Amino acid sequence: MTARKADTSTTQPRATLTMRGGGWVIVVAITLVLAVVVWATLAPLFGKRHLGDGHTLESYGFPLLPLLVERADLQPSGNPRDFLPALDVQSTLRGSEQAVYNESHRTRYVVSRDRVFGLVHNGEARAYPVSLLNGHEVINDTLGGDAIVITYSPFCDAPVAFLRSIDATTLQFGVSGLLCESSLLFYDRAPLGTDPAAYPSSLWSPLLMEAISGPYAETGTKLSPLPNACTTTWADWLGAHPTTTLPQRDLGAIARYKSISYARNYLSPRLDFPASPIPPHEELTRLGLQLKSPCIAVFIHAKWHALSLERMLPTSTTQSLRTSSVDVEGVTIDVVLPEGPGVARASRRDGEPLQAIPCLLFAYRAFLDPKGACEILPPR
Repeated sequence: MTARKADTSTTQPRATLTMRGGGWVIVVAITLVLAVVVWATLAPLFGKRHLGDGHTLESYGFPLLPLLVERADLQPSGNPRDFLPALDVQSTLRGSEQAVYNESHRTRYVVSRDRVFGLVHNGEARAYPVSLLNGHEVINDTLGGDAIVITYSPFCDAPVAFLRSIDATTLQFGVSGLLCESSLLFYDRAPLGTDPAAYPSSLWSPLLMEAISGPYAETGTKLSPLPNACTTTWADWLGAHPTTTLPQRDLGAIARYKSISYARNYLSPRLDFPASPIPPHEELTRLGLQLKSPCIAVFIHAKWHALSLERMLPTSTTQSLRTSSVDVEGVTIDVVLPEGPGVARASRRDGEPLQAIPCLLFAYRAFLDPKGACEILPPR
């Protein structure tokens, strides 16, 4: 006689979803999802969304009267105000310790051939890697005891540094999301404790070097670029300034630093955004240059002049010492040309400060030489 298996189908308890049996997890998950949906829906109503729809000037909330440029020269970049957060420098790193820093961090900060914007002010040297400039475009810093701002117009490859204390007021600047002739426009942020919606920010052009709209435009406030600045390689800058420092990067933005690059833009013959005036094709052919040829704009005897990096490069590939000198209205400019695109370090031989702005040729013509009166140096 074989034993019969007991029928347990009616004796096993059925699984039921109760709070004690794990249902609380699902309730919590649903609550979190609903909270996220509510936050995403209501945040714009409470001012959490950046101003600027990417298409219309009025949506950015800047006062456009007075406006010192043609309205048609202003273009929304396609991004809202503060789409890139300005970096407010809180701490710095020693350049001499950068190799050790790179070894101890998963993502390197700056290496020998990286491009940096180097600046010396009141005897203090600092380097701003172009990857950092790409990720912020505006950097509020303090150097040599003075509050300064570094601006970067990536389509023009033009970094410029200014003092940010104006009329005894130290301003904090941000990224406007607007362009003028392919160049960044930045704006003064509302002071702490001030309602941003009630603060009339001005728009500033780094290459026109003045406020172009708002209260500071009404008072005719201008800026002067800090001298002794250049775009060069990290190895060249560190060799020339061994005590240099770098701003501490935002560790939460490393992915952004790695993802933003304008290399393709510099190789393209066309402009992504309009600029005017620009050299016509016939003039470019005569000069043997391109719209985006790199140059250094130098201010000598109350005029801007363009030094073409391509013309200063050695014609012989056997020349290891990449240096050049250019005479600009009786002033000799010595230039060091490290290996790499768009890098050079210029100085006056007489030791006087040199006001210089690295930029692309079309930006030099549109902003600094609109009448085309200055010769591109050195002569061919």
